Amino acid sequence: KTVVDYDTLVHVAMDRLGQDKYLLNQVGNDKGTQYRHGIYYHTPQQRDVAQAILDPYGPDCVTECLPATIFYPAEDYHQQYLLKGGQSARKGDATPIRCYG
Repeated sequence: KTVVDYDTLVHVAMDRLGQDKYLLNQVGNDKGTQYRHGIYYHTPQQRDVAQAILDPYGPDCVTECLPATIFYPAEDYHQQYLLKGGQSARKGDATPIRCYG
């Protein structure tokens, strides 16, 4: 297994969000509170790292930065979503994800 540091994880997340980081409760064409994006931290150090990465995007960036709380795994039918749909989940794969088939 490879361990990815928090700094890298936050940078990748923000990069993947693209312009969606400026859209509240929306990722791509998907809208609603279930599409609220955020960066969640466990320690004050992680909070500082996340905030330092978010700050340059300015006040229009609506990606929330909050303490991590209880995590609830999704239902079984959501697990391994890409694999079940015949899509690649390989690290670094640049193939666009098909959202609806």
